Amino acid sequence: MLASGMTLLKSLKILSKTKNKKLKYIVNKLTEDIQSGSTFSEALAKFPRQFDYTFVSLISIGETSGTISSVLLDIVESKDKKEKINKKLKGAAIYPMIIGVILLLMLMLGSLFFIPAFRKMFSDQNFELPLITRIIFAVADKLPLIIGGSIALVVGIKTLMLTNKSVKLFVKRYTDKLAFKIPVIKGLLVTSYMYNFSFTVALMLKNGIRLKDALALSEKTINNLYIKHEINEMIALMIQGMSFSEAMEKQPHFDDILGNIVLTGEESGQLHFSLSQIAKYYSDELDKSIDFISEMVQPVSIILIGIIIVPVVIGIYLPIFAVSSGATSGV
Repeated sequence: MLASGMTLLKSLKILSKTKNKKLKYIVNKLTEDIQSGSTFSEALAKFPRQFDYTFVSLISIGETSGTISSVLLDIVESKDKKEKINKKLKGAAIYPMIIGVILLLMLMLGSLFFIPAFRKMFSDQNFELPLITRIIFAVADKLPLIIGGSIALVVGIKTLMLTNKSVKLFVKRYTDKLAFKIPVIKGLLVTSYMYNFSFTVALMLKNGIRLKDALALSEKTINNLYIKHEINEMIALMIQGMSFSEAMEKQPHFDDILGNIVLTGEESGQLHFSLSQIAKYYSDELDKSIDFISEMVQPVSIILIGIIIVPVVIGIYLPIFAVSSGATSGV
Protein backbone atom coordinates (compact mmCIF):
# COMPACT_ATOMS: atom_id res chain seq x y z
CA MET A 1 0.00 0.00 0.00
CA LEU A 2 2.85 2.41 0.82
CA ALA A 3 4.62 1.52 -2.43
CA SER A 4 1.46 2.40 -4.37
CA GLY A 5 1.40 5.89 -2.82
CA MET A 6 -1.04 5.39 0.05
CA THR A 7 -0.29 7.16 3.34
CA LEU A 8 0.78 5.22 6.41
CA LEU A 9 -2.34 6.07 8.44
CA LYS A 10 -4.68 5.12 5.62
CA SER A 11 -2.78 1.84 5.15
CA LEU A 12 -3.14 1.05 8.87
CA LYS A 13 -6.87 1.85 8.82
CA ILE A 14 -7.36 -0.61 5.96
CA LEU A 15 -5.35 -3.25 7.87
CA SER A 16 -7.50 -2.66 10.97
CA LYS A 17 -10.48 -4.22 9.13
CA THR A 18 -8.94 -7.67 9.62
CA LYS A 19 -10.94 -10.40 11.39
CA ASN A 20 -7.93 -11.30 13.53
CA LYS A 21 -8.76 -9.68 16.90
CA LYS A 22 -5.15 -9.48 18.15
CA LEU A 23 -3.90 -7.91 14.91
CA LYS A 24 -6.87 -5.53 14.88
CA TYR A 25 -6.02 -4.39 18.43
CA ILE A 26 -2.33 -3.85 17.57
CA VAL A 27 -3.07 -1.93 14.37
CA ASN A 28 -5.59 0.30 16.17
CA LYS A 29 -3.03 1.06 18.91
CA LEU A 30 -0.39 1.86 16.27
CA THR A 31 -2.85 4.24 14.57
CA GLU A 32 -3.69 5.96 17.87
CA ASP A 33 -0.01 6.42 18.79
CA ILE A 34 0.90 7.85 15.38
CA GLN A 35 -2.07 10.25 15.51
CA SER A 36 -0.85 11.30 18.98
CA GLY A 37 2.54 12.28 17.58
CA SER A 38 4.64 9.12 17.86
CA THR A 39 6.71 7.90 14.93
CA PHE A 40 5.89 4.56 13.33
CA SER A 41 8.99 2.93 14.87
CA GLU A 42 8.14 4.30 18.34
CA ALA A 43 4.62 2.89 18.05
CA LEU A 44 5.96 -0.50 16.92
CA ALA A 45 8.46 -0.61 19.80
CA LYS A 46 5.54 -0.87 22.27
CA PHE A 47 4.88 -4.39 20.97
CA PRO A 48 8.28 -6.13 21.35
CA ARG A 49 6.81 -9.64 21.11
CA GLN A 50 5.39 -8.90 17.66
CA PHE A 51 8.05 -6.45 16.36
CA ASP A 52 11.62 -7.28 17.41
CA TYR A 53 14.69 -5.02 17.65
CA THR A 54 15.64 -5.63 14.02
CA PHE A 55 12.17 -4.75 12.75
CA VAL A 56 11.95 -1.51 14.76
CA SER A 57 15.52 -0.43 13.92
CA LEU A 58 14.96 -0.94 10.20
CA ILE A 59 11.70 1.02 10.29
CA SER A 60 13.49 3.82 12.16
CA ILE A 61 16.14 3.96 9.40
CA GLY A 62 13.39 3.87 6.77
CA GLU A 63 11.67 6.83 8.41
CA THR A 64 14.91 8.84 8.33
CA SER A 65 15.70 7.99 4.71
CA GLY A 66 12.11 8.04 3.44
CA THR A 67 12.28 4.40 2.29
CA ILE A 68 9.79 2.69 4.65
CA SER A 69 8.08 0.76 1.83
CA SER A 70 11.42 -0.62 0.61
CA VAL A 71 12.44 -1.50 4.17
CA LEU A 72 9.15 -3.31 4.78
CA LEU A 73 9.65 -5.38 1.62
CA ASP A 74 13.14 -6.35 2.89
CA ILE A 75 11.63 -7.33 6.26
CA VAL A 76 8.99 -9.45 4.51
CA GLU A 77 11.71 -11.25 2.55
CA SER A 78 13.72 -11.79 5.75
CA LYS A 79 10.75 -13.13 7.72
CA ASP A 80 9.68 -15.36 4.83
CA LYS A 81 13.11 -16.98 4.44
CA LYS A 82 13.58 -17.53 8.17
CA GLU A 83 10.05 -18.94 8.51
CA LYS A 84 10.69 -21.44 5.72
CA ILE A 85 13.93 -22.57 7.36
CA ASN A 86 12.26 -22.90 10.78
CA LYS A 87 9.46 -24.99 9.25
CA LYS A 88 12.01 -27.29 7.65
CA LEU A 89 13.92 -27.67 10.92
CA LYS A 90 10.70 -28.45 12.81
CA GLY A 91 9.61 -30.88 10.11
CA ALA A 92 12.92 -32.75 10.33
CA ALA A 93 12.47 -33.07 14.11
CA ILE A 94 8.90 -34.44 14.04
CA TYR A 95 9.71 -37.97 12.82
CA PRO A 96 12.40 -38.68 15.48
CA MET A 97 10.05 -37.36 18.17
CA ILE A 98 7.26 -39.70 17.03
CA ILE A 99 9.66 -42.66 16.96
CA GLY A 100 10.94 -41.72 20.41
CA VAL A 101 7.41 -41.58 21.88
CA ILE A 102 6.50 -44.94 20.28
CA LEU A 103 9.67 -46.57 21.66
CA LEU A 104 8.96 -45.14 25.10
CA LEU A 105 5.41 -46.50 25.07
CA MET A 106 6.60 -49.91 23.85
CA LEU A 107 9.19 -50.10 26.63
CA MET A 108 6.71 -49.04 29.31
CA LEU A 109 3.98 -51.46 28.17
CA GLY A 110 6.52 -54.25 27.80
CA SER A 111 7.98 -53.75 31.29
CA LEU A 112 4.55 -53.45 32.94
CA PHE A 113 2.57 -56.19 31.15
CA PHE A 114 4.50 -58.21 28.56
CA ILE A 115 7.63 -59.11 30.55
CA PRO A 116 5.81 -59.91 33.87
CA ALA A 117 3.51 -62.36 32.06
CA PHE A 118 6.48 -64.31 30.69
CA ARG A 119 8.32 -64.09 34.01
CA LYS A 120 5.38 -65.80 35.73
CA MET A 121 5.20 -68.47 33.05
CA PHE A 122 8.93 -69.23 33.31
CA SER A 123 8.90 -69.27 37.12
CA ASP A 124 6.26 -72.00 37.04
CA GLN A 125 8.61 -74.18 34.96
CA ASN A 126 11.28 -74.03 37.69
CA PHE A 127 14.43 -73.98 35.54
CA GLU A 128 17.40 -71.62 35.26
CA LEU A 129 16.86 -68.80 32.80
CA PRO A 130 19.54 -67.80 30.23
CA LEU A 131 21.72 -64.79 31.14
CA ILE A 132 20.15 -62.52 28.48
CA THR A 133 16.66 -63.27 29.83
CA ARG A 134 17.73 -62.49 33.41
CA ILE A 135 19.24 -59.18 32.22
CA ILE A 136 16.03 -58.26 30.37
CA PHE A 137 13.93 -59.04 33.47
CA ALA A 138 16.27 -56.97 35.67
CA VAL A 139 16.11 -54.00 33.29
CA ALA A 140 12.31 -54.33 33.01
CA ASP A 141 12.03 -54.14 36.81
CA LYS A 142 13.86 -50.82 36.91
CA LEU A 143 12.59 -49.33 33.64
CA PRO A 144 9.34 -47.76 34.97
CA LEU A 145 11.35 -46.15 37.79
CA ILE A 146 14.01 -44.87 35.34
CA ILE A 147 11.46 -43.47 32.87
CA GLY A 148 9.26 -42.03 35.63
CA GLY A 149 12.26 -40.46 37.34
CA SER A 150 13.52 -39.00 34.05
CA ILE A 151 10.11 -37.46 33.31
CA ALA A 152 9.91 -36.06 36.85
CA LEU A 153 13.44 -34.63 36.49
CA VAL A 154 12.59 -32.93 33.18
CA VAL A 155 9.35 -31.49 34.58
CA GLY A 156 11.22 -30.29 37.69
CA ILE A 157 13.94 -28.59 35.62
CA LYS A 158 11.32 -26.96 33.36
CA THR A 159 9.47 -25.66 36.42
CA LEU A 160 12.67 -24.25 37.93
CA MET A 161 13.56 -22.62 34.61
CA LEU A 162 10.21 -20.82 34.61
CA THR A 163 10.62 -19.57 38.18
CA ASN A 164 14.40 -19.10 38.54
CA LYS A 165 16.49 -17.12 36.02
CA SER A 166 19.78 -18.54 37.32
CA VAL A 167 18.61 -22.12 36.67
CA LYS A 168 17.31 -21.11 33.25
CA LEU A 169 20.67 -19.55 32.34
CA PHE A 170 22.61 -22.58 33.65
CA VAL A 171 20.48 -25.04 31.63
CA LYS A 172 20.69 -22.80 28.55
CA ARG A 173 24.50 -22.66 28.80
CA TYR A 174 24.69 -26.45 29.17
CA THR A 175 22.34 -27.27 26.28
CA ASP A 176 23.93 -24.69 23.96
CA LYS A 177 27.38 -26.13 24.70
CA LEU A 178 26.13 -29.72 24.34
CA ALA A 179 24.67 -28.90 20.91
CA PHE A 180 28.21 -28.18 19.65
CA LYS A 181 29.40 -31.61 20.86
CA ILE A 182 27.06 -33.63 18.60
CA PRO A 183 28.65 -33.79 15.10
CA VAL A 184 25.54 -33.77 12.85
CA ILE A 185 23.62 -31.32 15.05
CA LYS A 186 26.65 -29.04 15.33
CA GLY A 187 27.01 -28.73 11.55
CA LEU A 188 23.32 -27.97 11.12
CA LEU A 189 23.26 -25.37 13.90
CA VAL A 190 26.45 -23.60 12.81
CA THR A 191 25.12 -23.33 9.24
CA SER A 192 21.84 -21.99 10.60
CA TYR A 193 23.61 -19.38 12.78
CA MET A 194 25.91 -18.33 9.92
CA TYR A 195 22.92 -17.86 7.63
CA ASN A 196 20.98 -15.89 10.24
CA PHE A 197 23.98 -13.71 11.05
CA SER A 198 25.07 -12.97 7.46
CA PHE A 199 21.53 -12.34 6.19
CA THR A 200 20.64 -10.04 9.11
CA VAL A 201 23.87 -8.00 8.92
CA ALA A 202 23.51 -7.70 5.12
CA LEU A 203 19.94 -6.46 5.55
CA MET A 204 21.05 -3.92 8.17
CA LEU A 205 23.95 -2.61 6.05
CA LYS A 206 21.79 -2.40 2.94
CA ASN A 207 19.37 -0.12 4.77
CA GLY A 208 22.03 2.21 6.13
CA ILE A 209 22.67 0.88 9.64
CA ARG A 210 26.31 1.15 10.81
CA LEU A 211 28.28 -2.10 10.99
CA LYS A 212 28.74 -2.13 14.78
CA ASP A 213 25.01 -1.40 15.27
CA ALA A 214 24.17 -4.09 12.72
CA LEU A 215 26.26 -6.61 14.69
CA ALA A 216 24.59 -5.60 17.96
CA LEU A 217 21.15 -6.09 16.38
CA SER A 218 22.14 -9.43 14.81
CA GLU A 219 23.22 -10.67 18.27
CA LYS A 220 19.63 -10.28 19.43
CA THR A 221 18.37 -12.57 16.66
CA ILE A 222 20.65 -15.50 17.69
CA ASN A 223 19.43 -17.86 20.43
CA ASN A 224 22.77 -19.55 21.23
CA LEU A 225 24.65 -17.97 24.15
CA TYR A 226 28.09 -18.87 22.77
CA ILE A 227 27.42 -17.32 19.34
CA LYS A 228 25.97 -14.27 21.11
CA HIS A 229 29.16 -13.97 23.16
CA GLU A 230 31.34 -14.23 20.05
CA ILE A 231 29.36 -11.48 18.28
CA ASN A 232 29.84 -9.22 21.31
CA GLU A 233 33.53 -10.16 21.32
CA MET A 234 33.76 -9.12 17.67
CA ILE A 235 32.23 -5.73 18.49
CA ALA A 236 34.73 -5.25 21.36
CA LEU A 237 37.71 -6.14 19.12
CA MET A 238 36.49 -3.78 16.38
CA ILE A 239 36.25 -0.95 18.93
CA GLN A 240 39.90 -1.68 19.76
CA GLY A 241 40.83 -1.18 16.10
CA MET A 242 40.51 -4.57 14.41
CA SER A 243 38.71 -4.95 11.10
CA PHE A 244 35.47 -6.96 10.85
CA SER A 245 37.22 -9.91 9.18
CA GLU A 246 40.10 -9.90 11.71
CA ALA A 247 37.68 -9.88 14.65
CA MET A 248 35.65 -12.69 13.08
CA GLU A 249 38.79 -14.80 12.56
CA LYS A 250 39.29 -14.85 16.34
CA GLN A 251 35.90 -16.51 16.98
CA PRO A 252 35.96 -20.34 17.20
CA HIS A 253 32.43 -21.02 15.92
CA PHE A 254 32.41 -18.63 12.96
CA ASP A 255 32.99 -20.33 9.61
CA ASP A 256 36.25 -19.63 7.74
CA ILE A 257 34.26 -19.25 4.51
CA LEU A 258 32.27 -16.40 6.03
CA GLY A 259 35.49 -14.76 7.26
CA ASN A 260 37.01 -14.87 3.74
CA ILE A 261 33.84 -13.44 2.18
CA VAL A 262 33.81 -10.61 4.75
CA LEU A 263 37.45 -9.84 3.92
CA THR A 264 36.58 -9.71 0.21
CA GLY A 265 33.62 -7.43 0.95
CA GLU A 266 35.78 -5.09 3.00
CA GLU A 267 38.39 -4.84 0.27
CA SER A 268 35.83 -4.22 -2.48
CA GLY A 269 33.65 -1.87 -0.43
CA GLN A 270 30.63 -4.11 -1.11
CA LEU A 271 30.26 -5.79 2.29
CA HIS A 272 26.45 -5.95 2.29
CA PHE A 273 26.48 -7.53 -1.21
CA SER A 274 29.11 -10.11 -0.19
CA LEU A 275 27.13 -11.00 2.94
CA SER A 276 23.92 -11.34 0.89
CA GLN A 277 25.67 -13.79 -1.46
CA ILE A 278 27.12 -15.90 1.37
CA ALA A 279 23.69 -15.92 3.04
CA LYS A 280 22.28 -17.56 -0.11
CA TYR A 281 25.06 -20.15 0.05
CA TYR A 282 24.28 -20.95 3.70
CA SER A 283 20.56 -21.14 2.89
CA ASP A 284 21.26 -23.77 0.20
CA GLU A 285 23.61 -25.68 2.51
CA LEU A 286 20.98 -25.65 5.24
CA ASP A 287 18.39 -27.09 2.86
CA LYS A 288 20.81 -29.87 1.87
CA SER A 289 21.64 -30.67 5.50
CA ILE A 290 17.97 -30.82 6.52
CA ASP A 291 17.13 -33.05 3.54
CA PHE A 292 20.06 -35.37 4.39
CA ILE A 293 19.01 -35.66 8.04
CA SER A 294 15.39 -36.29 7.02
CA GLU A 295 16.54 -39.13 4.74
CA MET A 296 18.76 -40.65 7.43
CA VAL A 297 16.19 -40.50 10.24
CA GLN A 298 14.06 -43.39 8.98
CA PRO A 299 16.82 -46.04 8.58
CA VAL A 300 18.47 -44.94 11.85
CA SER A 301 15.11 -45.21 13.63
CA ILE A 302 14.57 -48.74 12.26
CA ILE A 303 18.07 -49.75 13.42
CA LEU A 304 17.41 -48.26 16.87
CA ILE A 305 14.13 -50.15 17.20
CA GLY A 306 15.91 -53.34 16.13
CA ILE A 307 18.67 -52.82 18.73
CA ILE A 308 16.02 -52.56 21.47
CA ILE A 309 13.50 -55.16 20.27
CA VAL A 310 15.74 -57.98 18.99
CA PRO A 311 17.48 -58.74 22.35
CA VAL A 312 14.05 -58.81 24.06
CA VAL A 313 12.68 -61.25 21.48
CA ILE A 314 15.78 -63.46 21.80
CA GLY A 315 15.66 -63.31 25.60
CA ILE A 316 12.00 -64.40 25.64
CA TYR A 317 12.34 -66.97 22.86
CA LEU A 318 15.25 -68.92 24.40
CA PRO A 319 13.34 -70.03 27.54
CA ILE A 320 10.25 -70.83 25.46
CA PHE A 321 12.43 -72.97 23.20
CA ALA A 322 13.95 -74.67 26.26
CA VAL A 323 10.48 -75.39 27.71
CA SER A 324 9.25 -76.74 24.36
CA SER A 325 12.33 -78.95 23.98
CA GLY A 326 11.89 -80.24 27.52
CA ALA A 327 8.24 -81.03 26.92
CA THR A 328 9.00 -82.78 23.65
CA SER A 329 11.80 -84.85 25.10
CA GLY A 330 9.54 -85.77 28.00
CA VAL A 331 6.96 -87.30 25.61
